[in-house]
Amino acid sequence: GTTTAIVLANALIQGGVEANERGAKSVDLCKGIDLAVAAVVATMRQSHRAAPRYSGSMKPRRRTSIRTSCANAWPSFLAA
Repeated sequence: GTTTAIVLANALIQGGVEANERGAKSVDLCKGIDLAVAAVVATMRQSHRAAPRYSGSMKPRRRTSIRTSCANAWPSFLAA
């Protein structure tokens, strides 16, 4: 998810900075990054797993707001 994207983006940027410092052309770096992104996307598409679907056997949880949860818990803090 998000962490994977950040780690991969950081690696691409760091590699690009190092290559630029060694004298690589910016246009070539952009082409290389595009190729690397395409390779990563292809690999991730091959290895992805579908998220489990709601089977109906589990009861959906009632959603409450944080404000409601805190307001309901507040009297118990006063009693302690």
